[in-house]
Amino acid sequence: MRYLSLCIIFLFTSPAFAQLGKNAAENEMNLRQLMELNGFSPGARGFDHRYQGVKGTPFLKQDYLKGTLVINEPGAEPIDAQMNLDLSQHKIELLLPNGLSGNLAASRVSSIQLFDQADTLHFISLPAGTVNEPGDDYKLYQVLFRSSRYTLLKRTDVYLEKANYQGAYSPDRRYDEFKPQTKYFLGQPEAYQVIRLRAKKVLSALKREDAGKAEKWLKENSQSVESEDGLIAVLSHLE
Repeated sequence: MRYLSLCIIFLFTSPAFAQLGKNAAENEMNLRQLMELNGFSPGARGFDHRYQGVKGTPFLKQDYLKGTLVINEPGAEPIDAQMNLDLSQHKIELLLPNGLSGNLAASRVSSIQLFDQADTLHFISLPAGTVNEPGDDYKLYQVLFRSSRYTLLKRTDVYLEKANYQGAYSPDRRYDEFKPQTKYFLGQPEAYQVIRLRAKKVLSALKREDAGKAEKWLKENSQSVESEDGLIAVLSHLE
């Protein structure tokens, strides 16, 4: 009798359990359709405890610096402001006196000065064509040296390298990281070329009459152009 009762109960309740399972599946599907999946959705990295966050920064400095900028307009006067440079997008981040912040594209300014403790950092904005690169995007260039004969520029581009640890052959990099890449440009206004900090590359970028002088000076003074200071010293000697 007990066995018969259990069978009857099972027959009546089985459709209910099946319906519950069906409802649960439908509810999950409805939720998935309502959700806007993003980088924090399961299956990405949001709930994966192996993810270690973000390293590095896209900015020139950790905080805003006092400085001046000149808008890219005829007759524009220097404007005092608190600034930082976003080198991943080549924008100028501005902090206004009322606490609000905003940004300017590099194409909107012609020059920038930033006062970093005892140093003054000089930047200019140039289109890609000026440094013999394709496109017409404006980017920010730090002026390391400027004379009547040569100008030395440095451009830093910051890229975000994404975490990669989920595939079978992934490099097991568990964090996103902002990574800077630096290029140097030597030349006269409107005629820059990319150089590497190597003696052969630098000498080939100099004017013919200066290359011999520079090579001789490097040998006599046991100097190297494999650092910014060394290259600036050579250019100063040629002035």
